[in-house]
Amino acid sequence: MSFSVFDLHARVLADYRDFVRSYVAIADERARAYVERALDEESRLWPDFLLQLSPSYARGETVDELAQRGVVQAASARIFRAPDGRPFRLYRHQVEALRQARGGGGYVVTSGTGSGKSLTYFLPMVDALLADPPAAGRVTALVVYPMNALVNSQFQALDSLRAAYERREGKPFPVSFHRYTGDTDDTAREA
Repeated sequence: MSFSVFDLHARVLADYRDFVRSYVAIADERARAYVERALDEESRLWPDFLLQLSPSYARGETVDELAQRGVVQAASARIFRAPDGRPFRLYRHQVEALRQARGGGGYVVTSGTGSGKSLTYFLPMVDALLADPPAAGRVTALVVYPMNALVNSQFQALDSLRAAYERREGKPFPVSFHRYTGDTDDTAREA
C-alpha cells in the first residue's frame, strides 16, 4: 500500500486532533460547539500545509575555471573545494558578487536559504587576503552576524574548509580566522 506525503500529513493531523480532543471535556454545549468549530473550521491548532518550491539558482563556473581565467587566485581555488576535493561550482550570483568585489564595488546579495550567500563574501575576502597578505597579527576583515548561532555555523563551515585544505595540501591554512562572541573566553579575547 502506498500513500503520498499529503496522505501522511492528513493522518498525522487526524491523530493530533484525536489526541487534543481527548483532553477537551467541555460540559456547556454552546462552549463545546464553539471550541469544536474553532478547531475544525478555523484550524487553530493544525493549519493547512505549506507547499513551497525551492528556486533553482543559475549555475556559474567552478573555482578552478575562475582561477584559470585569472578571476581568483589559484590558491583560493584550492581552498574552496568539497571535502572529496572537487572544486566548488558557484552559482551565477556568487560569481557576479566575486566580480563586483574584485572591481572594488559594493554589492548586496538577497537570495533564499541554501543559495550560498556566505560564499559571496568569504570567497572575495579570502581571495583578496591571498593576493595581498596583511601584516602579521593585523585584522583585515570583520564579519558581523546578528546571532551567535550564525557565527557558530559560519565558523564551523570555515573550519571545515580549513581542515579539508590542510588534509589535501599537507600545509597550514593560509588565512587565519577567529570567532569573537559573548561566549569567547578572556584568553581568546585578548589574543
